[in-house]
Amino acid sequence: MGFIFIVIAAFLDVIANILLKKSDGFKSLGYGVGAIMIVLLAFVILSFALSSIPLSIAYVTWGALGILGTTLGGVLFFKEKIGKKGICGLILSLSSVVLLHF
Repeated sequence: MGFIFIVIAAFLDVIANILLKKSDGFKSLGYGVGAIMIVLLAFVILSFALSSIPLSIAYVTWGALGILGTTLGGVLFFKEKIGKKGICGLILSLSSVVLLHF
């Protein structure tokens, strides 16, 4: 069940990051406030995972999923480019999660 909480928290984190980008430096206050509220909810849900998963594993998994999702969101919604170095970084981030799980 802990892993499900991490996935939900990471998904909310990605949504918050996309809203933060849409807020354009809080020029659009609704998006900015929405981002803050959603990221707070993500932390609350992440805390539920900590009852069954060690902090180090939970946090790095949440972070890596958030990085991957935010990168994909940037590519899909904002036409951002990541390049070969960025792809390598994503692979390394996901590799760290796999290594910590074993």
